[in-house]
Amino acid sequence: MMTTPLLMKGIDKWLSRRLNGPEENDEKPWVEDDKPQVIVVGFGRFGQVIARLLMANKMRITVLERDIGAVNLMRKYGYKVYYGDATQVELLRSAGAEAAESIVITCNEPEDTMKLVALCQQHFPHLHILARARGRVEAHELLQAGVTQFFP
Repeated sequence: MMTTPLLMKGIDKWLSRRLNGPEENDEKPWVEDDKPQVIVVGFGRFGQVIARLLMANKMRITVLERDIGAVNLMRKYGYKVYYGDATQVELLRSAGAEAAESIVITCNEPEDTMKLVALCQQHFPHLHILARARGRVEAHELLQAGVTQFFP
């Protein structure tokens, strides 16, 4: 709970930069085949907050989740979601990482987060990488690894 204001401030800062840019697709209706602007990895409590904020700001998102129960539930509510391990390059490609602008990593395991950061930098260097940090040490490691923004 104590980190919520920091999270909201970080997301607000990031969203305001994104939203103040040219908005060429404002009038374009949502089409299921559209590539996402943002890929959200993980749909726990943190991932859900991020996804809701992005969708509230009319951003196209795709969610990657490895819990099949959560995937089925998200699909019932209209989320575009892929089931599987996000550290697999082919899953990222299928989800639209080559066309996406950003990826938000909300994994529970720091090792998965670091692996995914390295994978994105190697295969999708154009992506802005935002990641959840579970402490100062992890935040420092994420910044050194090249993460654009981290959330406590």
